[in-house]
Amino acid sequence: MSGFVVIGENIHCTRVVKLGGGHTTELPGGRAGVAFRYEQEDRVLPIPPDWGEVSGDLAGGKVRHIALAVHQAMNGAGEDRPAGEAYLLHAARRQVDAGARFLDVNVDEYSNDPDRRAEAMRWLAGFLSQGLDVPLSIDSSSRETIVAGLEAALALGARHVELRMDSELVVRQLDSRYRVRNPGLKRLFGRMKDLRWRFASFRAAAIPRADNALADKLANQALDRSGA
Repeated sequence: MSGFVVIGENIHCTRVVKLGGGHTTELPGGRAGVAFRYEQEDRVLPIPPDWGEVSGDLAGGKVRHIALAVHQAMNGAGEDRPAGEAYLLHAARRQVDAGARFLDVNVDEYSNDPDRRAEAMRWLAGFLSQGLDVPLSIDSSSRETIVAGLEAALALGARHVELRMDSELVVRQLDSRYRVRNPGLKRLFGRMKDLRWRFASFRAAAIPRADNALADKLANQALDRSGA
């Protein structure tokens, strides 16, 4: 398998741990948190009292821990903010230490609001790029989030970008071979086209879903072994 490139996929807001399980702990005062170890120190990522309103999974006994870390790092008060930042670096560096050459970043489950998802992607891409040496792969099924990822890449000084997706239609629309008829999408595609000319090189490619079958299988096997 020497032709494979290892991509770390744990910086996804879909990732969950079980509330009351081995990854969570109870804090003084009755609050719960996600336990982790960072830079030789035992730490806890606190779950805010209103997290159930932000993430519906809590009612089912699950905690979206990456989404929680992003939320705390962006919005947390006091020690909650640095705890969120430390948790994200902990999750990312574990993958780099395990051999990941790219980090796949996905915030699609962070919020149902496309503007909040875009804000989260801009912030997360900037934060991880400052703390890590490996390149990021912006992963999203949302056009708004992809635009936010391109904006973040440009702000961080990226010069060469390749956009890979399983939609041949979107690729042909970006290449102006097909027209975008939806008025709401025209603005987004206009922004994408504006951004593409600001990079030294920009390539959009359609990857058939069948071509990812083996990679998806290996990723699922790794997640099953880790219990993520």
